[in-house]
Amino acid sequence: MKIKKNLLLSSILILTASLSTANSVGISFEEDSALLPSPPGIIYQEDKLNIRWLGTAADSISEYRVYLTCKGNERKYLGSKTVKDDNKGWYFFVISGYAQGCTAEISSVDHKGLEGQATRAVIIEEKK
Repeated sequence: MKIKKNLLLSSILILTASLSTANSVGISFEEDSALLPSPPGIIYQEDKLNIRWLGTAADSISEYRVYLTCKGNERKYLGSKTVKDDNKGWYFFVISGYAQGCTAEISSVDHKGLEGQATRAVIIEEKK
């Protein structure tokens, strides 16, 4: 009788553990640490060489990095913008020098220093 009771108790514990695992929601800390931050959506060209983008509203992002690639040259890091407030507002960046026909790129960097993919936008012409 004692063996059956222990077997029944063990079965209940295994079933309970299985159900709690099957019903768990979310991802583990390790899985979360491996996710790269999402880039901002669209990059808009403002007057002359100013670009802007809307923050992603993600609280895991610490900064946005701006790059420029021009006609076959290497991708050049231009600078960064630190995330402000709730990361929902507009960010502005001035590209100094010639950039006509170049591609501006913006990537997001999380608090751990991981950089995600970049959003790209071709700067067609200097606007007057």
